Amino acid sequence: MEFSCSKTRIRNLLLKYKVPMREPSKYHKDHSRTYGKRRVSDKTVDHKGEQRTIATIKQMYCEGNSTAAIARFLNTMKIPTKRQGKGWHNYMVIIILKREGMYRPNFRPN
Repeated sequence: MEFSCSKTRIRNLLLKYKVPMREPSKYHKDHSRTYGKRRVSDKTVDHKGEQRTIATIKQMYCEGNSTAAIARFLNTMKIPTKRQGKGWHNYMVIIILKREGMYRPNFRPN
């Protein structure tokens, strides 16, 4: 027998019935790993190479390229991600565009 539930639904049920869960990941709360930034002596500064990649992402998006096409381009050009070696995915491009205030769902170029 199979059940289909969302992660949120499962989490809520675990909390409701007081089933112990692991601690939340500290990695996701570490904002020093934001693409385009880096930590230097407890300060967050711009990472020039990653800032150029962000500028390219923004330009390609303004030209009407989809986030999936941008991710494929970055992978083809072997542009490193923050995790060095992991491939680019369209949701990574979306996160960057959202942070830059540019992402519009269902955007269709003219």
